[in-house]
Amino acid sequence: MEQERLNRLDTMMRENRIIRMAWTDGEDRACLLAALSPEVGHAKGPSACPAEVMPAWLAHLTPWLDDNPSDEAWPSIIQRYAGLAHRWSALDAAGWERARIGALIVIVREARAHVAPEHSKAIDAIDGVLAWLGRGAPETDRSAVSDAARAARAETAEFAAEAATWAAAHAAGRAAEMAGVAAAHAAGAAHAAGAAAEMAGVAAAHAAGAAHDAAADRIAAGVLDAIEQEIEAADR
Repeated sequence: MEQERLNRLDTMMRENRIIRMAWTDGEDRACLLAALSPEVGHAKGPSACPAEVMPAWLAHLTPWLDDNPSDEAWPSIIQRYAGLAHRWSALDAAGWERARIGALIVIVREARAHVAPEHSKAIDAIDGVLAWLGRGAPETDRSAVSDAARAARAETAEFAAEAATWAAAHAAGRAAEMAGVAAAHAAGAAHAAGAAAEMAGVAAAHAAGAAHDAAADRIAAGVLDAIEQEIEAADR
């Protein structure tokens, strides 16, 4: 990634010009993603973020990470994100894929935490997805996991069964197809995208009030943990 992008992000962070809930505000204020990728601000969508800046799944998830954490946690989250942006050039394709799977595990676990115990079919489906992700989300297992999740969805309308279905159907290599359902669930936008963002929105949107903020904070921290873990492994 060009140093100019990082310098722009650092300057906007230092001058408190990072915004939430909008791509840009005039010429000198922008959301976290648009601060790093001005192309996103012009296009008003994460798909415009160049692949050399970050992988598509993280570009689609970044607006959610910017918009949904609590007001208290947001400053430290964006500071941490900016710090990782300076380091993630160390990641190769395999490292980024492990980070994506780690992020999905965090999100699916959060979804599971909001399922009532009586919805055992949904819990079983989610546990199947977690086990699949723990194995590295092999393509050969995807159909079986997806079938189990659909069966659970037929048994209950609980959001977590739907989340399990989406994860099974989309987590293995289709993140770029489905961006921003997080915003649809957690912030009211109407566009679709990224399996990770989709799952994050589902998990956070179904928690109420302060619990919503706590869920969003946990998801954001966990996603950044997954990226940082891979960076530290690459640096060793």
